[in-house]
Amino acid sequence: MPGKEDFSGFEVIRAAMEVEKQGRRFYSSMASKAPSEQTREVFALLAEDEITHLKTLEDMIHKYQDAAYWENEEEFVPYLRQFSAEQVFPSAEQVEAVVASGQAEIQSLELALVAEEKFAEYF
Repeated sequence: MPGKEDFSGFEVIRAAMEVEKQGRRFYSSMASKAPSEQTREVFALLAEDEITHLKTLEDMIHKYQDAAYWENEEEFVPYLRQFSAEQVFPSAEQVEAVVASGQAEIQSLELALVAEEKFAEYF
């Protein structure tokens, strides 16, 4: 398995872009399902942050395009989506379980904190 030094800047940015997209989906979902207005606002702001992060990454990617290693990106991007969906952000089932619990307010915020920590570890 290659180490992180074996990935180009382009690959790292593309991976981050996929995780940011998953983050936006997660936070948008939580914004619509959170039990209180205050928590919905927090998740809506986090979803907006993910859009800002994605735009920043899109602005950077052209700098690294020449160093792209992936010969067949359409095969690799689904892997990134799977990784980000399963390893960084909670699954739809986890979100539904939290929403249905009696402690959705705290548990939903804990899910977000864990997801952000996993994202930081990923990169």
